[in-house]
Amino acid sequence: MYVKDFFTLIRGRLKDADDDDTATLQSIELGRATRDGIRKIQTMFPETRLDIRGHLSALEATAYTDATADVLVDGDYPAIPIPPEFEPALEAFVLAWVYGREAQDAKDESLMRHWENKFAELTGLPARR
Repeated sequence: MYVKDFFTLIRGRLKDADDDDTATLQSIELGRATRDGIRKIQTMFPETRLDIRGHLSALEATAYTDATADVLVDGDYPAIPIPPEFEPALEAFVLAWVYGREAQDAKDESLMRHWENKFAELTGLPARR
């Protein structure tokens, strides 16, 4: 999946417009949360960092924004550097972060716990109560 498509997926779940000055989730915040989620998955599952020759690549260091994720590099858009089967876990990580960063009511906290538990389920961690 391309980074720009992942951003669109997250913004769609949040019903948040990326081109609006009133967006609740700023582009750089989404990029940092995505990078942190990728790094967490890469740390938990080192095999996600293997290149074609079997060497471990470095942990993800790039925090994309909506603008940088939409730039062609060598004729292609930047892709999420984890296998597709880990993308639902990344989505859960980012959504848990979004709902937890400024939880203002019980609904936000409940959504945060739901996505944290979903991440735990998808990665084999014990669920939080």
